[in-house]
Amino acid sequence: MKNMTVKQLRYVEAAGRLGSISAAATECHISQSSITSAIDTLETELGYGIFIRAPAKGLRVTHAGIDALKLIQRLLNTTIQFESEIKAIGGRVIGRLNIACLANTATMFLPDILKSFTSCYPEVEIHMIEGSVEEVVDLVNTGHADLAFTYQELRQPENGFTPLFDAPPYALINRDHALAKQKNVTLDQLSKLPMILLDAPKAACYCLNMFKSQGIRPNISQSTNSIEMVHTLVAADFGFSIANIRPPEGVENYSKLAQLPIADAFDPRVFGIIFHQQPQLTRLISSFLDHCSNVAYSKNFDKMILKQSDL
Repeated sequence: MKNMTVKQLRYVEAAGRLGSISAAATECHISQSSITSAIDTLETELGYGIFIRAPAKGLRVTHAGIDALKLIQRLLNTTIQFESEIKAIGGRVIGRLNIACLANTATMFLPDILKSFTSCYPEVEIHMIEGSVEEVVDLVNTGHADLAFTYQELRQPENGFTPLFDAPPYALINRDHALAKQKNVTLDQLSKLPMILLDAPKAACYCLNMFKSQGIRPNISQSTNSIEMVHTLVAADFGFSIANIRPPEGVENYSKLAQLPIADAFDPRVFGIIFHQQPQLTRLISSFLDHCSNVAYSKNFDKMILKQSDL
């Protein structure tokens, strides 16, 4: 592809990822004609179409285009790493770090981490990408993110993992419920109440296996994949739920939610950072992982978890 530049490949990648020439132009801060020209040049070079352009419907990626875009993403990731590493030879940590995170937990810890990290490494640019617990791992494995904050059980064979803290399960109950006056609850007590299940694949299995290990069957009355809906239903006293990460103070309905340790719960979930394992991590990623490990060692994540000793 002698007529293509790395910059033009970035334009094509943005168009494929966003499904729109205008959106790609906005992200890349260039004209739509530059995006169109890059696509035309690449398709001419390759001899096949990457996109199907439908008026008023944006871009649709062809079967061949799917594989081509994966290779382009891989090349661009390698280029970014090369640029960061060659600049870091003199000891500088520099470059762009794409971090995938969970919207409902990121507000509790990421601002402090990013502030302290960029204070140490002012030449680093941070870009945040929000997603569900499953989506953030896909963002790492497709090259859209360098690392993701999520649970250890979601890591895949190609992922490395840096643990940050253990997150014991706790019961989320309406503050006016009789059980809310106790110091803790048991799974047997909870099984007698309606359960609002957070229906994310790994989270649901984790909760249900907890009851199963005690030979108890929970009374599931509602299920939702929205943590906000869980908070709303518990606040309205439709039942209890089980979570591992505490909601941040100030979240809607927070004052109506009681959080109680579960006396006979089993192993906590491990929360940390997933990244794409490589023979040698870039200096930028290694520096960020080390920084987060130091934050964890200082107990700065304790506000996110509920322990028996908290009461």
